[in-house]
Amino acid sequence: MYDPDELPPDVFEASAMAYYAPEGPAKVALWETAVARADAAKLPAAVRMGFRAELVEAAASDGVKQYDRAFAPWATLLAEADRDPDADWVDWYDLLWKYKWLSDSTGEYAAIPREKILAVLDDFAARAAAHGFSPRPAENYRANNLWLMGDRDAAAEAMRRFEQAPRDDLSDCHACETARAVQFAVHVGDDAGAVERFQPLAAGRLACAEEPENTHAVLLAPLVRLGRHEEAAERNRVSLEALRRFPQFVARAAEHLDYLTRVGDLKTGDRVFRRFARSVPAVSDHDRWRFLGAAETFLEAVAAKSDRKKRFAFPDGFPVPDAGEPVKPSELAPQFKTAADAIEARFNARNGNDVFTRRRAEARAFAEGAG
Repeated sequence: MYDPDELPPDVFEASAMAYYAPEGPAKVALWETAVARADAAKLPAAVRMGFRAELVEAAASDGVKQYDRAFAPWATLLAEADRDPDADWVDWYDLLWKYKWLSDSTGEYAAIPREKILAVLDDFAARAAAHGFSPRPAENYRANNLWLMGDRDAAAEAMRRFEQAPRDDLSDCHACETARAVQFAVHVGDDAGAVERFQPLAAGRLACAEEPENTHAVLLAPLVRLGRHEEAAERNRVSLEALRRFPQFVARAAEHLDYLTRVGDLKTGDRVFRRFARSVPAVSDHDRWRFLGAAETFLEAVAAKSDRKKRFAFPDGFPVPDAGEPVKPSELAPQFKTAADAIEARFNARNGNDVFTRRRAEARAFAEGAG
């Protein structure tokens, strides 16, 4: 796409550092620097858009998932491709794959208006169709975003269209699609159906880079509600071991905190809480809200058992400030509530309903043994 030897020294330095950096937020920041320097040098579109493609991929990668840092460079990249669709650097199949990642996750950020989310979904669907692809992935992501916005009936309709549409080269892998079906079954209260759909993943017949690791914990509450407590305990064990490789799966850690609070395993809960708290600043608003709510209930349970002061070390950017000294869990829990309330209010305002409040109440009821 471009010859590194022809780049200005400062641009070459930034891009080389970004290219060889390990996956993570630092890599995203380095690509942001490379993009800024390429723009300042007014380099050809192939270079500037190539760097943006690298930035989007770094921000939306499996180990990072900082989609909010990908939206702006993606908009510029897409606009330039539309302006000159026959340019040598434009690869529409690759661009549609990146658009898939972003369109699936817009609803997880409270600052993105409902109208914008729907426009992104419509645009991705139209572009996929224009290039001859099935509506299957577009309907999958529409179902996910509509559920995030609290429109359960429309989400269910989109899910039905997803399952009826044919697979093609733009479809997610079988493991990811099965995982989404499991998660959606839980969303709509079909616990038995969720467990049944999970079987190919549980048996190892389907797997990918993130599955079944990203879905084990989703089955904890359904198994408990079905009275299958031994299976829930085993799924909890398997999942926690698997999640060692995925510190960014903060929402799944919240599922574990709810379960461990319910069964009274606060020692394991403490390890989960501390391990995944380190990743909270880098995840989506939805996952941050989910973790904060589960942690609030967990800390209340800890305080009820023993409210002695403990040292909690929170990273920079964590929604609850690090006290710098030991603090009682009973004093910390209200701070988590306040932080979760703030995110929840933004989602409710964006969605025009109280679905996030109700979902948090349902999760708390489960953790407390009432749901």
